[in-house]
Amino acid sequence: MIFSFLIVFGCSLFRRESYNVKDWRVWLFSLLGFVYSLVMFFVIVQPVRLWFLVPHADKDYSNMLGEHKGDVFVYVMDSGVDVSIDDWLSEHSVVGYDAIRDRINGTRDCIGHGTKVASVVGSNAVNNGVTVVPVKTADCSLVNDPVAIVRGLNWIVDNHPKGGPVGVINMSFGYIDDVPFLDGIQNAVKAALDAGFIVVASAGNNSKVDTVTGEDLVADACNEVPANVSGVVAVGAASLSFIEGNVQRATFSNSGSCVSLFAQGVEVRTSMKNESGEVVTGYVDGTSFAAPYVSAAVANKLVVSPWWGREEAVSAVKADAVKNVIVARVSSPLEPNVDVRSGYTTPNLFLEYRYSEFEGFLSQYKSLREPTSSILQPGG
Repeated sequence: MIFSFLIVFGCSLFRRESYNVKDWRVWLFSLLGFVYSLVMFFVIVQPVRLWFLVPHADKDYSNMLGEHKGDVFVYVMDSGVDVSIDDWLSEHSVVGYDAIRDRINGTRDCIGHGTKVASVVGSNAVNNGVTVVPVKTADCSLVNDPVAIVRGLNWIVDNHPKGGPVGVINMSFGYIDDVPFLDGIQNAVKAALDAGFIVVASAGNNSKVDTVTGEDLVADACNEVPANVSGVVAVGAASLSFIEGNVQRATFSNSGSCVSLFAQGVEVRTSMKNESGEVVTGYVDGTSFAAPYVSAAVANKLVVSPWWGREEAVSAVKADAVKNVIVARVSSPLEPNVDVRSGYTTPNLFLEYRYSEFEGFLSQYKSLREPTSSILQPGG
């Protein structure tokens, strides 16, 4: 990006002195290129705090949040949250922040992604003591604005009530770590972690199955931002399979050592409003919807133990996860999925509170598939 800055600036001078180009369009595009390169240069190297990345102070809003300082705040950084989809969100949310336009709002969601994420939080959070705070970082294209992400994180750190429980930040998005502007996002995430926040992020949906060989091509979550930032709780997607009688890593879910644990990420029940303004409920797949399941679980722990810090709350959630039950997708016979099996690079932890209801079915399935039953047992 520095080279881009120098090239654009140099070209503008070269055109001016050597050719004396007076066409206003040449100057306009040269100027736009210069400004863009200058802005992106600062976004890359910025130490989190630059004037155009610092949200405007709003004392009244900070005071309003302070009135809820006994609650556990779950900040949903996404496309906005339409809190009117159900009674729980209406009663357990505040207005929030639009980090794209730098103003108090965040409840406008023209694509529904953030609303669906928040509905997962609401479906799994304790009814009392959890408050959802929308932080809008993506507009109708679902492309999260890097500048808005940094500004949104700065806003969260600045406005979170002092003296209350630790805040939980849900980031159900990611970038492949090969773009220079990601340094600014990583710096902002680190600053939030240093301030004591719990950051939960989706591990990414870059894995796939080779259509020719049928081989699992598992992508590494360590190549995904913000999932690869040390201290972030990166969540992979898995599912309870009543047909095969096991727990499977979703074929799309990233894996690797940067994943902290897995949660339900296949056929997750969510709600949003359609273009007619009607609330619609459906089932969606993605690590985007596994992450808020964990955010809600962390919030539940903090409601009961509001004095806990990040390490205590995250450790308690991991302790609730079922160990060594995740296997590969459908195969014959079933084989352990070595990329998530205990002892390999990824923790084989599956957070699902309904799993106890599933165990009876697994026991029946075990009697039918005795030769492969050992892989469903802890430590197998």
